[in-house]
Amino acid sequence: MMEKIADYRLAPPPSDEDISGEIIPVADIDGRDAALRKEDYYYLRELWNVFRNESSADTTGFSSFSFRNLISNVLYYMNQWKSDSYMASHTHLKSGLASYSFTGDLVTNAQSSTWSNQFFNWMKNNSAIELLNTSATAPSAKLPMTADIVRLLYWFLSKDMFRQVKDTSLGGTRAFTFTTQKTSIPYTYVTLDNDRNVVSASNTGTIEGSGGRIVANGINGNGQQVGVHVLQKWDSDASKYKYYNSLAFPSSTVSASVTFSAPVSDAYALVDLYLSTGSGLQGLQLLRPMTGSGTSWSVELIKRSDFDLVTSNISFPAFDEWCDTAASVNYYNASVVCVFAKFSSPYFALPSGWDWSPS
Repeated sequence: MMEKIADYRLAPPPSDEDISGEIIPVADIDGRDAALRKEDYYYLRELWNVFRNESSADTTGFSSFSFRNLISNVLYYMNQWKSDSYMASHTHLKSGLASYSFTGDLVTNAQSSTWSNQFFNWMKNNSAIELLNTSATAPSAKLPMTADIVRLLYWFLSKDMFRQVKDTSLGGTRAFTFTTQKTSIPYTYVTLDNDRNVVSASNTGTIEGSGGRIVANGINGNGQQVGVHVLQKWDSDASKYKYYNSLAFPSSTVSASVTFSAPVSDAYALVDLYLSTGSGLQGLQLLRPMTGSGTSWSVELIKRSDFDLVTSNISFPAFDEWCDTAASVNYYNASVVCVFAKFSSPYFALPSGWDWSPS
C-alpha cells in the first residue's frame, strides 16, 4: 500500500501534501466515517495510471474539477468496451485465465492485423476482458461526490487481474514491464556448393525485445530463412529442372526468457505465428502459458509443432530429396505481441482487509 509520497512511482503527489495512507478503504476497515481527502484523489490517480500502464502519466494537480474528471475518465473508458469493438493496448484479462482457452483460426492471404483481431473479439465474446461493468455515472459540478463512486474506482482499479505488460524496449516509466533476455536461435539450412552438391550451412538468429514486444530477428534472410527452401539444378538427361525441397528449423524448441520488474505469480503470452509465402501472409495466434517463478519466466516461441499448425493447409512435395516438383518457398516467424501477468505483491495494492464490492 502507498503510505508516503515515495511509494508513488508514476504520478507522485506534491511534496507538501499530507500523504499517510489515510484513504477511504482504510477508514472502512477501521469502521470510521469515510471522509473524502485529497489523498484519495492522488491514490486513485496513481491507480488509473497503473491500469493504463502508459509512459505519459496523468499528473493533473488536485481540484474538485480534476477529481470529477478523473472519475469521469475511468467510468467512460472502462464502460465503452460494452459496445466498442476496439481494444486498447492496456486491456487486462480476468483472474482465472487458465479456465479460458484461445487458439486462433488460421487466416490466409491477409495482413497480420486480420488474425490479431481474433483475440480481441474472443476476449469480448467470452467475457475474458476485465471491465468495469456498471451504469454508474460521474458526479457533475454542483452535485455531491458520493463515497461509493470513489469506492467503485478503488475496487476496480486494484482488482486481482492479469495486467498487460510491455518489454522495456518500449521506453518510458511504466508500472508493469519486463526485459527480454537476448537468446540465440541456431539452425541449419541447405544450399548448393560450386559443384551443385547439397551441403549444410549454419545460421543464428536472436530473440530480443523490440517496441514492447518479443521478436525473433535474423531468421528471414533470403536463402537462409527458417522455413521452406527450394534448390534447383538442371537435369541434362531428363532435359528439365530437378528440385530439392527442405525445411530449415531449429532442432529443438527455442524459448523466450524474460525478467519481470516485480515478482509474478502467473503469466501468459499471446504468440503470433506467421508464414510469408508467394501469395501473401498467413498465420494464427495462440494464448500460451508461460513458465517460471518470481521475476524469471519463459515462453516457447520457435516450435516445430507451431509450424505444422500454420502450414496445416499446405501440401509439400517430398523433403530432402531431388524430385520434379518445387515447393512454395516460405518464411516462418513467431513473436510475442502481448504478455499478461499477475503480480504477486503490487506496490499499489489496497489493504487485504478491505472487501467492499459494488451492489
